[in-house]
Formats: sequence, structure tokens, C-alpha cells
Amino acid sequence: MNNPVADDLLGKPFLEFRFGTGCKAGPVSVPGSIRTTGFVRVFPNPASGMLNVTTTAGDGPKEITLLNALGQKVFHCSNEHRSDFTINTSGLQHGIYVLQVRTSKQLAVRSVVINQ
Repeated sequence: MNNPVADDLLGKPFLEFRFGTGCKAGPVSVPGSIRTTGFVRVFPNPASGMLNVTTTAGDGPKEITLLNALGQKVFHCSNEHRSDFTINTSGLQHGIYVLQVRTSKQLAVRSVVINQ
């Protein structure tokens, strides 16, 4: 962990914290049972009025959550078997949001900008 850039280029997951007391945390990775993948497309981004979410077919039931900058759920649906979703963003304030799409085996997290 002496060179985080080199470690990242070599594909090793890492997260390093340095505190004034000399404490340091080691590598952190996503458990093997959950993969972070590109199985989700989000458009347009920035969004104004509507946000489209497309997932690959055959992923099984999905849970979709949109969180505001405070971590509050502003949109949530679960047990969805569809692969295309449209989220109405017209009632949301402008800002940066976090979109989470989860299946039993995959997790996708995307940053979304809402402009009204």
C-alpha cells in the first residue's frame, strides 16, 4: 500500500485511511457473492423530468433505490422483473443523487445529476 496508484493499476482493490495517530486500514473489496458490474445503463445524466434505467435481461428480481445527498430514499421499488424503468424526477430538487440497482448477485451504483 505504499503506492495506491500502482496498486490500483495492478487491479488490487484498496481503500486506505490515514489518521494523525498513524492508524491505517488495509484493502477493502466487494464480497465474491456480490459483483459490481456494468449491467445498468442510466440516461440522460444529467436528468430533467425523467430518468431512464435499463438493465440486462434475465437478472431476476431487481431492487431500485434513488438516494438524495443526505442518504434519504426518494424513490424505491422492489421485486421488479422488468429490464426498463422510468423514474419521474420532476418532484426532486436539483442536485446529485445515488442510484442503486440490486439483484441477488449483482449491485450497480451510479451517480445521477438532477437538473430542474
